[in-house]
Amino acid sequence: MPRFLRHLIGIMVVILIAGCAGGGCSSGCSGCGMTPLPGGFDPAARIENAGSVRLTQSGLTFLEQNLGPLAQTLLGGSGNGGIVTFPVPSTSGSTAGIQYDVCPGGPNENANPPKCVAEIDVGNAKLNIDSSNPHNIKITGPLPIRLQNLPLDIVYFFIPDSANVRLTGNGCSTPSAFANIDLNVDISIEVDTNQAHSRYGYSRVKVNALEVNKGQLEDSIEFCGGGFSNTVLNAMKGLVIDLLYDQLLGTLTDQVDSALCQQANPELNPPCPLGTNDVGGVCRYGTAEGDECASIILGTDGNVNLGQALASISPGTKGGLDILFAVGGAGKRTDNSGYAWGDLDPVAGGATLGMYGGAEPTPISQCVKFSQMDLPTGIPVPDELVGNTVSNWPAGLDGPHVGIALSERFANYALNGMYNSGFLCLGISTETVPQLASGTLALLASSLRDLGLQREPQQVALVIRPGRPPTATFGNGTDINTDPLIRVRLEQASFDFYIWSTDRFIRFMTATFDLDVPVNLTVTPDGLLPVLEKIGVSNGVVTNSELLREDPTVIAGALQGLIGSLGSQFLGGINPIDIAGALDSVGLTLTIPETVEGQGSAGLRKLAKGSDNYLGIFATLGIGQAMPLAPNPGSGAKADPIETTARVIEKKLDRTGFRLGTVDEENTPVVALQMSSPSDTGVVPVEYSYRVDNGMWKPFTRERNIDVRDEWLRLQGKHTVSVRSRVVGKPETLDETPAEIEVVIDAEPPVIAVGEVQEGNRVSVNVRDLVGGGGESRVRYRLDGGAWSPWKPATELGTIDVGEAAEIDVEAEDAEGNVAEASQALIRGRALITGEGCGCAVVGDDRTQGKPMWLVGLALLGAVIRFGRRRSPKAAAAKPAPAPAPARRLSARRTIRALSGLAIIGTAGSFAGCSCGGDDSAIGQSGYTCVAPTCTTLDPGLIGAYTSVAVSGKTIWVAGYVEADWANENSWGDLVVGTWNGENIGWAAIDGVPAEPVVDPAKFNKNGFRGGQIESGDDVGTWTSIATGSDGSPAVAYYDRTNKALKFAQRVGGAWNVVTVEQKGQADIGRYAKLIMAGDKPTIAYLSIEPGKDGAISSKVRLATATSATPTGADWTFEDVAIDAATPCRAYNCALGDVCVLETGRCQEKLTACEPKCGSGSACVDIGGATQCADTIDAAKIDTYPEAAGDYISVALDPKGGLGVAFYDRIRGNLVIASKNAGMWQTTIIDGQAADGTDTGDMGIGASLFIDEKGDWHLSYVDGLSEGLRYAQVTKGTTVKLTGIVDDGLTIDGTQKFDDGQHLVGDDSSIYVGASGEIHITYQDATAGQLRYAVGTPTGDQITWKVRAIEQEGFAGAFSRPIEVDGKLMLVNWWRRLDEAGPRGDVAIVSP
Repeated sequence: MPRFLRHLIGIMVVILIAGCAGGGCSSGCSGCGMTPLPGGFDPAARIENAGSVRLTQSGLTFLEQNLGPLAQTLLGGSGNGGIVTFPVPSTSGSTAGIQYDVCPGGPNENANPPKCVAEIDVGNAKLNIDSSNPHNIKITGPLPIRLQNLPLDIVYFFIPDSANVRLTGNGCSTPSAFANIDLNVDISIEVDTNQAHSRYGYSRVKVNALEVNKGQLEDSIEFCGGGFSNTVLNAMKGLVIDLLYDQLLGTLTDQVDSALCQQANPELNPPCPLGTNDVGGVCRYGTAEGDECASIILGTDGNVNLGQALASISPGTKGGLDILFAVGGAGKRTDNSGYAWGDLDPVAGGATLGMYGGAEPTPISQCVKFSQMDLPTGIPVPDELVGNTVSNWPAGLDGPHVGIALSERFANYALNGMYNSGFLCLGISTETVPQLASGTLALLASSLRDLGLQREPQQVALVIRPGRPPTATFGNGTDINTDPLIRVRLEQASFDFYIWSTDRFIRFMTATFDLDVPVNLTVTPDGLLPVLEKIGVSNGVVTNSELLREDPTVIAGALQGLIGSLGSQFLGGINPIDIAGALDSVGLTLTIPETVEGQGSAGLRKLAKGSDNYLGIFATLGIGQAMPLAPNPGSGAKADPIETTARVIEKKLDRTGFRLGTVDEENTPVVALQMSSPSDTGVVPVEYSYRVDNGMWKPFTRERNIDVRDEWLRLQGKHTVSVRSRVVGKPETLDETPAEIEVVIDAEPPVIAVGEVQEGNRVSVNVRDLVGGGGESRVRYRLDGGAWSPWKPATELGTIDVGEAAEIDVEAEDAEGNVAEASQALIRGRALITGEGCGCAVVGDDRTQGKPMWLVGLALLGAVIRFGRRRSPKAAAAKPAPAPAPARRLSARRTIRALSGLAIIGTAGSFAGCSCGGDDSAIGQSGYTCVAPTCTTLDPGLIGAYTSVAVSGKTIWVAGYVEADWANENSWGDLVVGTWNGENIGWAAIDGVPAEPVVDPAKFNKNGFRGGQIESGDDVGTWTSIATGSDGSPAVAYYDRTNKALKFAQRVGGAWNVVTVEQKGQADIGRYAKLIMAGDKPTIAYLSIEPGKDGAISSKVRLATATSATPTGADWTFEDVAIDAATPCRAYNCALGDVCVLETGRCQEKLTACEPKCGSGSACVDIGGATQCADTIDAAKIDTYPEAAGDYISVALDPKGGLGVAFYDRIRGNLVIASKNAGMWQTTIIDGQAADGTDTGDMGIGASLFIDEKGDWHLSYVDGLSEGLRYAQVTKGTTVKLTGIVDDGLTIDGTQKFDDGQHLVGDDSSIYVGASGEIHITYQDATAGQLRYAVGTPTGDQITWKVRAIEQEGFAGAFSRPIEVDGKLMLVNWWRRLDEAGPRGDVAIVSP
């Protein structure tokens, strides 16, 4: 019974505030899904009447009529049929000379009749629930109570006896009837008016009276079955009644009071609200147990981790908001009553309460400019919240029982707080939105391809920065476009676009728009679901697009629709607003009338009073399905969910709709859809809703055939259209499992590459689908214009026997019917391996192999050639599989094509052609000249990336990678080395230039870059690391992208020797190579990812140590520094017939036993002994950082000659160091994980290590979540002395914040410690494209950092390194730019 009354009080409050059951939410209750606030919400930031709630007169009546069905949940006891029970505990004592023992042996509910068990027939209770002045709720009426068997042993004058106490309506007769005992409960909900209290202004519940009719109780008690004691007990009945009364009800008030007191939370500091003390677990305004307690909050307050809410789509987003929504308000009401807004208002037989609101950013984010907004004041309560009816309420629906009003002014203040918290600073990438990739965006802006390495598809990331806080206005929801229920406007929203370029994300443009988001709310079984037709996008401006050749104005126009659909994808992750969830625990439901087209919903509407607007929500109470005893009057029986089916009728794709400059509303991709349901037979009306991918659901329609016209479909690739249905007017029938249809949008033909004729007259043909996702392409060919071969799947074509044919034609058709054609002359034979073509014979006869090609200038052979394209891309066999793993946790120009005889003037530096021996100057014949326009000098274009540098005396050696001359459609992929002459670097191509075809010196300058060789060889030269021996001769370790191998080039006696150090099947070996010369014998540290046991993959930090000062391929020994044997697999790791399984991270055999067959992107495999379809990772996956332990390896020698290693464990997000101890490698986590295993962030990208003269280790690295640069110092390489922030990416000078928000800083960090102890770090600002230089001055255990940007031309700062030359500090870095001749890049060396 105490529990019954306590919960009955609780349910009244729950209905009034929709908070947690049993008295609302105390600070930070688990049901509220937030972190508690130590000390409570700031009183100065509370907003009166941010909301208001009402329980109408009919709502109170509903509770009276349905106490029976609610009894089980309210009481928490056992029983059925509306009867609930609670045990009467054993007790003993003496009074008036009588010794007694009540309920000896304790209660037994299973006895017949139940022993010591009180029963309350709440189902038949005739209780009245009324509101009354001044601020009270009264519960009165007869409560049926029965106690059938309460044993009582007594001893009177040493004479023992026993009796049975019964509380019934018919004495000792059987069966026992219930006794009706009048109940009187008077509850007051009033404001705490004591200004010294921390709960001042909040509403609190006080129990003014809690009584049962003692006379009725006495009349209903009988002593049955005893001997003489019956007479004794009857004579002392009053005393016994007092005893039983105290036992049954005496502690009731204390229990209720305890439930209404704030409990201390030992996990908080302080554990109680400010001004109160923890006294025995209760927060009190004094220090004694009898002191007044702090009341619970009737509502909720806490800190919401906004970043955690968005972690699935925007891992780096941070933001916290202290929120408050609780009953209260100390200000006086405007009804002249003299009472406060937080005092219960019993107006019109119902009950209304004002509510405090609050929304304060904690902490204030640095990613936006702070927006100051004054606290709203003087908000009134709308008239609808003091009445019992609203207009247009459906005639067949009871109520409304409950009303809620949310102030528009408060909503805008809360949005301002969310803005200041950084919640709207979102970051997403291809990892979370697969359609967001450079390959698809490049179809809109083709020059974007030039920013991806070798024009391969790369991940794209977006960082969204609001320029102003969003604003909201409320409407009636009659028309989603003209009168939506909620219209949110976000002006000057900036979208920073980043692309994965040369192993980091760089910003390639910023698009700024004004957004208009009209939203309606539709009723679903899970709550109120936001639905959206279309986001309005206007006033587009594109800036920071210097790396793109397209007109920024044209780009802005093309992006307008895409940005709107992108917003829908973001908002699609919003879950239904479950305002009824808090009532589940008490067995109640809320029914909100559904929206009627053109009319809106009577339960969702705009309210107004004076100049204030509100969102009004009105609902009818019902009994949950778990409580079927009393159906909701007037609501009818609930219906079951229905099923949905859907199919694509037609796809309408216009290729002009995927091209910049021709994009318009008319050529938006269209998917014609037919929707149906088995329930849609015409008997009941059925309506349908759909969404594309993860976008917001569209409003319901009764149309079965619709055209899905969504700008998001302009991003070509695989999309999913989801469809669900419901019976009109019955939200509970909503399909719980929407039908999903895979739709491939692909308007691009495949790309065909034909290889050169190999041994046995065989030619390889590679077909690549630019978009993919729709199935395998097929291919056919013919020779010398003859008959076409049969169509074959591209993967089954293999090599083609071309015999003596001179020409081949190839056609390829992808699964969507797009057809590509290519024709090529067949070139036979191999050129001699000579220096002329820059194909070099090296130690071990490891020759640079020629790649498939399109030949230019074959007039030398007197042949007439028909070309499909000028030249082929690199052949499929030579292409690397996508580089492993996800990204961190975020001017128009003229194109010049050298089809023949066009002279190109290089501007990136000076070139020494390519050299395999002898002098590094240009190779040529005496008297040879190349004169334009008949002879072309090749332009390197992008040269020197993946830069490394070594200093020998005053000579600066530089190694790098020459990627391509995209202005002339030339792809290179070579290792280049050169020396700095004070102005530029004299580059020489060392590896990657093929020997064939033989260069025609009349057409191409053999003394110029690459010796005039226009064809590409193996793609080598990334991740270079150069070092010099004691004689000043350079050596380079580097990565071979084609063969996924580690290579080594060394200049010996003026000639370059090139060897492969390590290469394995299904492995990726050589990234992040770092070379160090120890005793003139090279040692290379590098990343190895290779197959392990049983399909597992291992990643390793591996060392290759040469046994010779001039090693061949066989002169290396190997050891592992660190191993992770559970590295996630990638497709290239798996053997033929195996697949990479996402769930297990292993390569597993692909089975055929699954029925139904597995869909695209999945395969039939065995997981845990069960054959099932599982998601797989195929070769089309676009990765960024390798998902491995061993990224960003850095090495250094300590003063004793020992090797120190630092690296980034991408799998766990940790910065790790390693050193040898007693001959064994030992690793230590420096940052990213606490000693107890707690994850402290994503630390270690761009790691760089320096060991000073004292043996102390210094490290610079990136915080992958905050996007800033950090520094760590490790004493003697064993003890972490300090870690801290060097550059947070928000400012240069520490005071003036960037207008464009957070910058991505820290890539390619390189650390150097001078003799004075000053710490020098260079790194890139990948947002602004600048070299940054930080100098740290140690003072004791503190380091003071001074950061500045080094101004240079172009997009600079990549692959930086501080060096000391002849006592002078210089900074090395790589830059790129877009000029009239096309993309250019080179290495610059500048003074700080």
